[in-house]
Amino acid sequence: DGAVALAHLVASLPRLRSLELSANAIADRGAAELGSAAAESTSLRELALGRNRISNSGAAGLAWGVSRSRSLRALHLFENVVGDPGTAAIAGALVSSHTLALLSLSSNNVGNAGVEALCAPLARRGPVRDLRLAGNRIGDDGLRALAEAVRAGRSLVALGLSYNRLSDEGAAALVDAVRECPTLARLDVRGNRLGEG
Repeated sequence: DGAVALAHLVASLPRLRSLELSANAIADRGAAELGSAAAESTSLRELALGRNRISNSGAAGLAWGVSRSRSLRALHLFENVVGDPGTAAIAGALVSSHTLALLSLSSNNVGNAGVEALCAPLARRGPVRDLRLAGNRIGDDGLRALAEAVRAGRSLVALGLSYNRLSDEGAAALVDAVRECPTLARLDVRGNRLGEG
């Protein structure tokens, strides 16, 4: 399998900084192998695995690698199916990660439970500065939890929440939190239910 072969190659390439594998069919086994490769690599800074049919078990394998990586700064998992369990696994890895600054989980069927799992590492001022959660199922309960994490952590620079299920109620909590987050430079909430009453 090509993804497994590439994963074995990653650790042996000391100058490899970025690996773009989006829009393939890597799936869970390949994702887990690439997680192991990310853990071993001392140079890999960016891993892009969007549109690869990765589910929660593949996300768990990637999470293992993220938690042990000394160099990975960006993980792109957009348009997969990691769901809440996979998001929770990645959130657990963020507790140990000191390098992952960009996490893209857009269009992954992430709901309130998944975003709530991300709150603990965000609240403790973990390394994530750019969090992309567009096109998921996040509602006001998840947004309120996320708002509290943003308020406590005060370290996010960019937050993408477009095309979720956010209403005016959740947005009010976010507005209050953003006022207390001086680092936030980009906030995307387009395509939600704001102003619908």
